[in-house]
Amino acid sequence: MNGPQKPRGRPHASSREQIAQHAFELFLERGFAATTIASIAKASGVSKTSFFRYYSSKSEIIWLAFDQHIDRLQTLLQQSDPGLPSLTAVRLAVLDALTRDTARDAVWRQRFVLFDSSPELRDEESAHWNAWAGVISAFLVLRTGCPVEHAVPPVVGGAVQSLVLAKLRSWLPLTDPARTLADWIDDDLRPLCEALQPWVDASCGTPRRAA
Repeated sequence: MNGPQKPRGRPHASSREQIAQHAFELFLERGFAATTIASIAKASGVSKTSFFRYYSSKSEIIWLAFDQHIDRLQTLLQQSDPGLPSLTAVRLAVLDALTRDTARDAVWRQRFVLFDSSPELRDEESAHWNAWAGVISAFLVLRTGCPVEHAVPPVVGGAVQSLVLAKLRSWLPLTDPARTLADWIDDDLRPLCEALQPWVDASCGTPRRAA
């Protein structure tokens, strides 16, 4: 009699998430560099071959969700109300993306703890956050009509990114469930965007409106 058939086709999301959860536990316990794919597979109860059905590399466990978060932010900005002030649209998209992704990603908090405790990930982390800021900069160029070479969009993108990252790092130790990440960030993101909006308007002119 044949044994149970192994599932084929697209990997189950739940299995992918379980592997990520076990991987982050090992990363935080042993360090990213010292954790092998074999040890992740063993802790997850899968073979190395099965591991590669879900992830192409150890690094993908770290960055896949972050890349998806950047894509989500870009989509939300593209779908934002053209009648909103540009930085109100930025603020709402940033908070929406963070709220959605922290709610669906069980290892979001561990991911940022790992970033700050793993020097070998710093360069990649910086590159990903630069890409995150670049999405905001590109949106401001399109929304305001600012020339691509103008300093304002990248400065604003960098300012928003720096604030969000600083607030994330200060949020990590919190244990009060009444304070969501979005609320925590918006305490300072709202006044930052309100302060920068007049500068954006004065420097880039009247925002473009949808036809």
